[in-house]
Amino acid sequence: IRASHPLMSTYEQLKKIAIAQFMAELIKKCIRETTPNPGLFSFVKDHILRLELEQKPNPNTPLLFILGLAPKLGIAPEFDRSGKYLDLKEGTLTNFLPAHPHFLDEEKTDIVRVLIKGKPEDINSISIDNEMRRTLFNRLMDYYLIHIDGMKPLKSTEIFRTVFLS
Repeated sequence: IRASHPLMSTYEQLKKIAIAQFMAELIKKCIRETTPNPGLFSFVKDHILRLELEQKPNPNTPLLFILGLAPKLGIAPEFDRSGKYLDLKEGTLTNFLPAHPHFLDEEKTDIVRVLIKGKPEDINSISIDNEMRRTLFNRLMDYYLIHIDGMKPLKSTEIFRTVFLS
């Protein structure tokens, strides 16, 4: 047995290690099926290989991974209609402030819209400051906790936040 794609830089760079560890734990916590899923496998493989090939990991990579994984799990937020706010409980856009605290304001909703509609190779053209990235990361992890039955908070997120979002 040998690796089809040796991951040399992913094991050498601290930021890449943190991203890979986060991705692995998120997948482990979300996927319970044991049947083969070629689409999901390709998605994960593509993200890992993209991470390996980057000279310097883009800080938006985890956000793209979180948003890209959601449709594979059947929990993608709906962006087919217009709306100012993303209701994290319902996973839909709305023009009215939800009566609960689980939503993204207009600015964050617009950024998520750009990330969802963009292609992974366009990630370098998306500019998000650290504070906004941290907030989006936390809110999107809340989205997963709401929509994945029995999901517990990830342990790697604190390591990830310390290494990448500070």
